[in-house]
Amino acid sequence: MIIEFKVKNFKSINSEVVFSLVANSDEALSNNITSIHNFKLLKAAALYGANGSGKTNLISALAFVQAMVINSVNHQIGDIINILPHKLSLNEPTSFDIQYIYNDYRYAYGFVLTREEILEEYLYYFPNGGRQNKVFDRRGDDISVGASFTSALKTSKSILKKNKLFLSCCANFGDAKYSQTQIVVDAYLFFKQALVVHDPHAPSPWLNYSVLTLQNNIEIKSLFTKLMRGFGSDLLDVTAKFEKKKFSVENFPKNAPAELVNFIVSLGETNIPNVTINYKNFQLSLDEESNGIKKLFDILCPIIDIIQQGKVLIYDEIETSLHESIAKELIEIFLRNNHNSQLIFTTHDTNLLDLSLLRRDQIWFTELIKENRSTQLYSLADIKNVRKDENIAKGYISGKYGAIPMLNKTLLSEVTGD
Repeated sequence: MIIEFKVKNFKSINSEVVFSLVANSDEALSNNITSIHNFKLLKAAALYGANGSGKTNLISALAFVQAMVINSVNHQIGDIINILPHKLSLNEPTSFDIQYIYNDYRYAYGFVLTREEILEEYLYYFPNGGRQNKVFDRRGDDISVGASFTSALKTSKSILKKNKLFLSCCANFGDAKYSQTQIVVDAYLFFKQALVVHDPHAPSPWLNYSVLTLQNNIEIKSLFTKLMRGFGSDLLDVTAKFEKKKFSVENFPKNAPAELVNFIVSLGETNIPNVTINYKNFQLSLDEESNGIKKLFDILCPIIDIIQQGKVLIYDEIETSLHESIAKELIEIFLRNNHNSQLIFTTHDTNLLDLSLLRRDQIWFTELIKENRSTQLYSLADIKNVRKDENIAKGYISGKYGAIPMLNKTLLSEVTGD
């Protein structure tokens, strides 16, 4: 689970912003909180804000950290790090800090970098109820390793380059014969296995995962079917499998990019997902279903896995192609879970701004400061005089909490001619 995330000088985020999943002292909706390692952590958090205010950039910052941890070990000498600092701080470094809990340890990890190199990096861990222990602290090429990790990380130090994260090197080249190595591997595996970032506009392997799961896992298939019925579908059964298909040029529209067509044709036989939904009197292929049904087939099996395995789901635009009531139900599934899974999502859906669903410290806003076009981040709990029975959706739309564009009425009159 994520405890806290800080980022400075990334895209629209200039000054440091702090995103905390630590519950405050509010006693409302106690089921939305889980207690772990002496922390009371929120099971979900929502990010609201106007278009271009930076809420997706906070998600992108988490995705960037994940990608760097997993992939930077492959960086070659001279490779540029694809970081995008704020336009007013192009010559300043970017920093990330994250605290999280994984496999019974709390970790504090962070790094500072430019396009050319990692300037600083650190990793500390905290045994359950124990004190802080240093794994390593890095300043440029100088690595200070905790005393109990000296032998385990010796090889990792030898392959480090200025554009590689030391955590990536440690996880891939740590000496497995030392028990301390597993602590570092777990710190790495949180990013590789427990942190799931979903972008609805990017190509996704989720449908393939769903088809494979529905084909091979009877228990998940049964739970999936029950959830679909609970969301209003009257399906009786689902048949999911992969079929081998060989494409030819004739299978593609005439205006399809030639390079893409030639590439797919060159693959020869390809596994294509084939899903059939059985209703009482007929069958439909998934291609014939609505966008909402297709979306549920895409996301439900991965979400079941995320919840049951205690992972963290970062979901940009959770309401995309989903009815508002279904989006709400998905959030409630996370809020009711007992597996220490977590959901962080962006949305424009004001129907989810409901204090009977989310606590005030679970509702976050991003606002773009016009003077320097920099993102400001704050929670509803940071705003004074918000009543527990307040209509949050109405207050948000009226601009009471900021984070929403308010159209100038004079400009509106010019457009309409009134």
